[in-house]
Amino acid sequence: MSKMLVKYLTPGVTTARPIKDENDNVLFPRGHKLTEQDIQSLVERRIVLVFVDKEDLFQLRKKAQGDKEEPAAGSLQYKTPLIDDVQLLVSEDTQKAAIEAVHSVIGDMRSGKPLDSAQSQDVVDTMVLEMMANKDAMVNLIDIKTFDDYTFSHPVNVCALSILIAIEMGCSAEEIKVFGVGALLHDVGKVEIQDEILNKRGALTDEEFLEMKKHPVFSRNMLVQDKKISEQSINIAFQHHEKFNGAGYPQGLSGEQIDKFARVAAIADVYDALTSDRIYRPKMKPYEAMKIILSGNGTHFDPEVVKVFVKHMSVYPAESIVRLSSNEIAIVIKANENTLIAPVVRLIVDKNGNKVSNKEEINLSEDSRYICEALSESDLNP
Repeated sequence: MSKMLVKYLTPGVTTARPIKDENDNVLFPRGHKLTEQDIQSLVERRIVLVFVDKEDLFQLRKKAQGDKEEPAAGSLQYKTPLIDDVQLLVSEDTQKAAIEAVHSVIGDMRSGKPLDSAQSQDVVDTMVLEMMANKDAMVNLIDIKTFDDYTFSHPVNVCALSILIAIEMGCSAEEIKVFGVGALLHDVGKVEIQDEILNKRGALTDEEFLEMKKHPVFSRNMLVQDKKISEQSINIAFQHHEKFNGAGYPQGLSGEQIDKFARVAAIADVYDALTSDRIYRPKMKPYEAMKIILSGNGTHFDPEVVKVFVKHMSVYPAESIVRLSSNEIAIVIKANENTLIAPVVRLIVDKNGNKVSNKEEINLSEDSRYICEALSESDLNP
């Protein structure tokens, strides 16, 4: 038996547990082979995770990949199958558990149930332990494909990035756990915003934007219901749209008036939003998103937090695809903290345009080659 995100289901996969709706009604019994229509129904009902037959799933994937026993290119962890042997900061199981926790909280809020953060607290504990033990691992964010995925996956990415920054800032494990809960639940108030506004493809009207700006207040009002959530966690949700120069919302706070961890979450929130597909625009290259973060240094964002973020992520964050001065194409594996424009990369296309299969890695800080430009995934045609 294996948990699987609905967005990666394949017709023919067998359910290992009954799939139920929010009212505990059975939609599909155990042992049911899912069809394309079944999967679409799950998507429409905003069901995110299901239990499927692991062997059945393996056989279907193996057949789809031509009997090659390799990770699927569309797996939760990877935008490409080019880095499947690299140590990752957050395990796939923990990412899935975090999505499930967010889904549970949002489901409770939508159905009018009291907020219970116990599941979120537990998964944040796991994330902190993994990340503190794997400080040199590659930052792996969940690749977002649809709006509903964004609703559940964006908080997990913001949480992971925020924890990463907090670790680099030298915060204690207990302090980081408090921080992580606030980051994971920072957007729960959006359940009070009309879908017509959240899903709008064009620009919001002034009235719609005023409504959208209420979600931090809604988040605070929801989180205070649970006595297990600390005041600092609540402040992260309430203040993550405040700007360092005082031009943010909902209170127009500035500088150190803004909670330290809310200043961290603000950067994580914007970076993940920029690098995710949205209803109204396609995702940006990590390099382009980093330039926007840097352009907000001292105005939108706390300069000290920006310094830590860029130092660890580099100007070319992990999974960036770049062209080298040698005309080779590489994928960024991890940053070099002392040389922000010279990360560690893995060659994927040689100078003649041929795919590289030996997974050669290069520390550009120790090599004569350098990055000429950032590329998009659509430019990658080995």
